[in-house]
Amino acid sequence: MAEQNQISQKLLDMLHIIGRAFEHEADDTFLEHIRAYVADPVTGLTPEAQKYADHGAKKLASVLADYDKADDQKLWRDYLDASYAELFLGVGQEAYEPVESYYKSAEKVLFAKQFFEVKETMDLWDYMVPSDMEEPADHIAGEWLFYVYLLQRSMNPADERAELCAKAASMFKQKHLDTWVNEACKDLIDKDDMGFYTGICNLTRAAMAELA
Repeated sequence: MAEQNQISQKLLDMLHIIGRAFEHEADDTFLEHIRAYVADPVTGLTPEAQKYADHGAKKLASVLADYDKADDQKLWRDYLDASYAELFLGVGQEAYEPVESYYKSAEKVLFAKQFFEVKETMDLWDYMVPSDMEEPADHIAGEWLFYVYLLQRSMNPADERAELCAKAASMFKQKHLDTWVNEACKDLIDKDDMGFYTGICNLTRAAMAELA
């Protein structure tokens, strides 16, 4: 299992792909980034993590092949945008939110105590949620982007708080991500009708299994 200061550039790239996929709909630039990644995916992970990473890359490659063969690529992209809205923005017939508060509160509500815990931790580390992100701080995108922010700071030898960031990243993963993200990924996969976010969720499972 990799520690923060041992993260390879390829694994870091995978972490950024996950965060970007959770944060917004896939545009042309992001799809090309995915295409480049699946042509040269991460290797050398622990067996469990590598299994998920391989499944994720294979699924994403298959989905991109479907896109390339689509008679109407614009319509295909519209469906992918709709898939993102349903899975990540709570748009659809079934109420569903990939948000820690929703998963861990007894009432299945947003802005429960988990939100305030995450927001307080973000503020402690001077982290600003992206200005164009309208979801709660404990949305899967918000938590993932913050986790990667801490990891990146922990890998920067010029950051005088690098060691503290490494500890904070590990604690944040244990207290927050580890307690609900794998369950959320299972639900996302069950609800995914195009396969793209199934691939992303398998990359997420790989990262969760690989990182301490």
